[in-house]
Amino acid sequence: MAKSILFNIVAEFLTRIGSHVVREVSSLWNLESDLESLAGTLSTIQAILLDAEKKKAQDYQLHDWLGKLKDVILDTKDVLEEFEFQAPMRVV
Repeated sequence: MAKSILFNIVAEFLTRIGSHVVREVSSLWNLESDLESLAGTLSTIQAILLDAEKKKAQDYQLHDWLGKLKDVILDTKDVLEEFEFQAPMRVV
């Protein structure tokens, strides 16, 4: 089964969270534990998405929930991109 777009976006988040720039900035701002917590949450979301994608065709409530989750994930992606853009400028 092909993985969903949401699954792939979450995987991209996990990669970005592990990037050198994000790690350095989070260290300077004492956000390491928050970053680790976020990575754990994103990993759990990935697992749930795999199950939900299989079941959404028969469950309208789940289909609705996945749509709302997609909106949240895309908003989160925008915030992460802004953080990656702004953070190096604030370190200097």
